[in-house]
Amino acid sequence: MRDFPYMWCETFDRRGKAQPLPETFVDPDIARKDELSAQSVRKRKILATLRFVALLPLFWSDSRSGGYLVLLTVLGLTMILAGLRLLYWITARKLRLQEGEQGVRAHLEREQRNDQCRKSVR
Repeated sequence: MRDFPYMWCETFDRRGKAQPLPETFVDPDIARKDELSAQSVRKRKILATLRFVALLPLFWSDSRSGGYLVLLTVLGLTMILAGLRLLYWITARKLRLQEGEQGVRAHLEREQRNDQCRKSVR
């Protein structure tokens, strides 16, 4: 693993991806950098929250100046969009994981039906 730190190895049994992976080998530093890791999601939530908090003083400063500091408002709107994008990224991750779980359930159901059909033919 030291020679190839970005190598990600997953082992499967005869059922393939229908069951959780029995073993996964990955460099711990790379696993933490993975976009689907819990640490990455936590960082995105913190960044989104900080962006929303930071835009309040920008809007307040612009409103106190009578709307003449347009740059602060534009910067605040940009921070809103960036924060929303981070929240969307988190939601997309959850949806991707749910779709993966649904795919596994559907695969298991098909396998069970195929097994029942094979038993009934015998």
